[in-house]
Amino acid sequence: MLADQADVHFSGLMAMDLKSYKNQYLFRLSAPSYIFPCDWAENVRRLSPFLDEIELIFFESAAQSLPTPSQIQELIQIARSRKITYNVHLPLDIDLGASCRQQRKKAVEKLYGILTHLTALEATAFTLHLNYSGDDRARTAPDLWRAYTAESLGLILEKTNPDVHRFTIETLDYSPFWLIPFLEQFPLTLCLDIGHVVLYKHNLLKVIETLGDRTTMVHLHGVANGRDHLALNEMSSENLRIIKHFLKNFQGGVSLEVFSFERLKASLECLATLFEPNKHYPI
Repeated sequence: MLADQADVHFSGLMAMDLKSYKNQYLFRLSAPSYIFPCDWAENVRRLSPFLDEIELIFFESAAQSLPTPSQIQELIQIARSRKITYNVHLPLDIDLGASCRQQRKKAVEKLYGILTHLTALEATAFTLHLNYSGDDRARTAPDLWRAYTAESLGLILEKTNPDVHRFTIETLDYSPFWLIPFLEQFPLTLCLDIGHVVLYKHNLLKVIETLGDRTTMVHLHGVANGRDHLALNEMSSENLRIIKHFLKNFQGGVSLEVFSFERLKASLECLATLFEPNKHYPI
């Protein structure tokens, strides 16, 4: 069933003559590895003619949720032959700021093991969620959570190679400005998830003005009626204007973080309307 659905989607992609956006912008343009209902490698094969990079998303840290060594080698071979790169979204269930010390220790060990496993992909970024939700938010004051998280970050950064493991920390539901101490203390950059900033009603313009120069990865998706990860054209015209101004000279990575072909196509077309490819826009 899934294979049949994937074939229909892929046929539709070719029939609609999706334009290639490879090497069209100052930034590296990517989409997630979950556009089609098939495995990582097949998503990469189908998307690679149209994009600079693929965001490999790993939702869970369990071994069965990660690629095997042979699958990693397959992804590496595809990247070399198709001339694309990867950025990695690390698992969402790794809680470096957990209130339990033993849980934090296990999180550091788990994260280090995953990074070691994925190093050969030579990712341009490893995006990390610094979770502060659920039980931890109920039990732990923000200052204590920041202290716990900083301790864990220090431990993982001692173990890793900053030239290989380029960490970006993603804006989530709490204030993006809470991440500033981590950016100042450690060799980290920001993954600015603009959809999250809008969904949780933070001031997008202020966030960009304050944190834009610390940003190396951007997640873009539409937001409407309390829902995110919609097509980019679901974003308000005012927010699209702010996004255009920010991206016109941005040279990092931009992932259209949507999870269907229809939303990806609409997002690519929306992005193309914001500014002309291959043109440097003065501020």
